[in-house]
Amino acid sequence: MYDVVISGYGPTGMLAAILLGRAGRKVAVLERYKTLYNLPRVGIVHDDVLRMFEEIGIIDRVLPATYFLPTYELAFHGEVLLSNRVAEMETHGWPEMTSVYQPAFETELDITAKSLETVDVMQGWTVTGVSQDENAVRVTATGDDGETKLIEGRYMIGADGGNSFIRQTLGIPYEDLGFDQAWLVVDGQQKRGRGDRPELRQFCEPGQPGMTMQMGPDHRRWSFMIFDDESPEEAVKPENVWQRLDRPEGVGEVERLLRPHRLVAEDQDAVVHEGPVDHGLVGRVQRLGHIHADDFRQHRPAQFSHFNCHRSFIL
Repeated sequence: MYDVVISGYGPTGMLAAILLGRAGRKVAVLERYKTLYNLPRVGIVHDDVLRMFEEIGIIDRVLPATYFLPTYELAFHGEVLLSNRVAEMETHGWPEMTSVYQPAFETELDITAKSLETVDVMQGWTVTGVSQDENAVRVTATGDDGETKLIEGRYMIGADGGNSFIRQTLGIPYEDLGFDQAWLVVDGQQKRGRGDRPELRQFCEPGQPGMTMQMGPDHRRWSFMIFDDESPEEAVKPENVWQRLDRPEGVGEVERLLRPHRLVAEDQDAVVHEGPVDHGLVGRVQRLGHIHADDFRQHRPAQFSHFNCHRSFIL
């Protein structure tokens, strides 16, 4: 029997597995996809996330994929209305906000998790059933070929995203924060640095609300609000994407567009549906910094109180 079974192998599930495995807990991770997702979702991390990367020993390998954002600008057609300075050093010893290329740090988390003898990562297995009694959680996982396996654990963590099977199975509702706009997010790989494009800027333009940011040293992100009279299918057509990018803060010398990829309010792989500047990962990872081995010695989910909890074993 495992101490903890984790459903989902994104950044939250990876870090949970690493922290628990390093604490001597036997951990099983189940992930429906066989490989890591090779495109970015999150674009910014806060100081506490970098502190945790430092704690688990990957910070030196992650830093080359980061870029400090010294200012956060609000602008109207190129005129800066407000410029906020971002602290170079915050409470946890790192900058207040740092942009990052997500596939780079996910690769390091993956390497670290799989290096631990206490952690079993099972990719290509979809969680299809969960039950529990006073002794354990029992998880059914199904492979691509229809094969099933039963895994038992003392606790379970659901880290399987916005389209979470665990959340649906337990009937845990979302907290509706009222954000129901569709946003087109476009990522690009730059040829020769950021040039004169702003490091982090929101477009305060009723005609086209949006934002742009440097994302790590070599990539850039743009986000544009999609209007109610425009269908998502129309918004992602190449000619319409390029039309939105035809602005001073636009493409310039970008080697290639990775994708005009997601409509934020409809992205079911994101745990939290955020606005144009997505800090959803930050809160999810920060909570994992409070996992300690002592919580399991006491046979109770002490530090998991900030997770939605159903009965006593599934978290």
